[in-house]
Amino acid sequence: MTGSLRIWLVQTGEEMPDDPGPPRLLRTALLARQLTERGHDVTFWNATFNHQQKVQRFDKSTVQKSRDGYTIQYLAGRPYNRNISGDRVLSQMANAREFARIAPGLPRPDVILSGLPTLELCAAVADFAVPRGIPFALDCRDLWPDIFEDHLSGVKALAGWPAMAWWRRLKRSSLSRATAVTGVTSAFVAWGVDAAGRPAGPLDRAFHLAVPGALPSSEAMQQADSGWDELIGPRDDDMVVACYPGTFSRRLDIPAFIEGLSRVDEPTRKQFRMVICGKGDLEDHIRSRTARMEHAHFAGWRGAADLRTLMNRSTFGVLPYARTPDFRRHFVNKVGEYLAAGLPIMTGLDGLTGDLLERTGLGIPYEVGNPDSVARAIETAVADKERLRSLKDDARDVYMDMFDPDVIYAQFCDYLEELAAITPGQDGAVAV
Repeated sequence: MTGSLRIWLVQTGEEMPDDPGPPRLLRTALLARQLTERGHDVTFWNATFNHQQKVQRFDKSTVQKSRDGYTIQYLAGRPYNRNISGDRVLSQMANAREFARIAPGLPRPDVILSGLPTLELCAAVADFAVPRGIPFALDCRDLWPDIFEDHLSGVKALAGWPAMAWWRRLKRSSLSRATAVTGVTSAFVAWGVDAAGRPAGPLDRAFHLAVPGALPSSEAMQQADSGWDELIGPRDDDMVVACYPGTFSRRLDIPAFIEGLSRVDEPTRKQFRMVICGKGDLEDHIRSRTARMEHAHFAGWRGAADLRTLMNRSTFGVLPYARTPDFRRHFVNKVGEYLAAGLPIMTGLDGLTGDLLERTGLGIPYEVGNPDSVARAIETAVADKERLRSLKDDARDVYMDMFDPDVIYAQFCDYLEELAAITPGQDGAVAV
């Protein structure tokens, strides 16, 4: 299909160009920008509640023009403090209700891409798109509700059964009606297609998570660099800096990693600084534990300039993820971010990420859940700092080969233009 298209992108949980920070723009925001640059009429549906910073943008559903040129439709939802909580579920349900209320009154889109999660919004999109004959793809970014079921047992499993049963119905109903399934890896696409109850088709495709290479302003970078000088000291070739900027979910291996930091030997401590940035459920634990370590620093939530300058100072990045089924099938955003910065990666992950790092020689492995293994891995990395620093070009080559956003988002734009030309069947799906 040629000419300008009306495209809806539905994804809560991402920061937006107009958020304070400056914000870190991810998959949907980057896609919205490129589609707009191609001349398409793009509407990005997000939540009023900023999932990353845990603040309300607006107190009701609001339309705004993004500084990147597309329309943002914010959907009212309630605030929540924890990522896994009843308040978050109620917020997701409110977002879906608002979509169902607002969408029918707007000009008909030519194509819709909806992120999974949330399941509530995916179901609302399917309910809207199918009877109107609008092609839509569900973009599998997390394996909901499977990731929760894997962690429930005993009384918790019994108490959570009604919610799990409801989410399973939403998953099957939404994916079975989708025109196509996309995802962050081929394994995620296969998961979505299996849930849809059909064989894979030519429109079911994977697009890796990819981060932009654009730099913040030189003024912002200089200011950020001065801030790190104050927190961890001036740049020093004898000092090894490692970083983890991310969310502090209870699903991660953060407690074992933090405990491992406390067990690093004294000679290593004198040559090493660990910087942890972000927000999440484990924030208080991280803050209290690192406050007692001279070689570890908790830096709170940071914007794009701070993170870029931190990675520029770092010798390696840390990925303290547990070996859960979803993480094993995934290249999380952090993989591409670290490689783009030329950083080897310390992690206990196996699966896709572990295989990639082993194959390319860019991994610093440790045993998940084992603090002593974490400590030994850090000591080995500090002793091997010159070799790790020599891997910068290799890391960037892998990034360009697998996670180049200019290539990935151009292909994603082509895909949505192709999908807009499809005529779905009565159930929404395309026959294969």
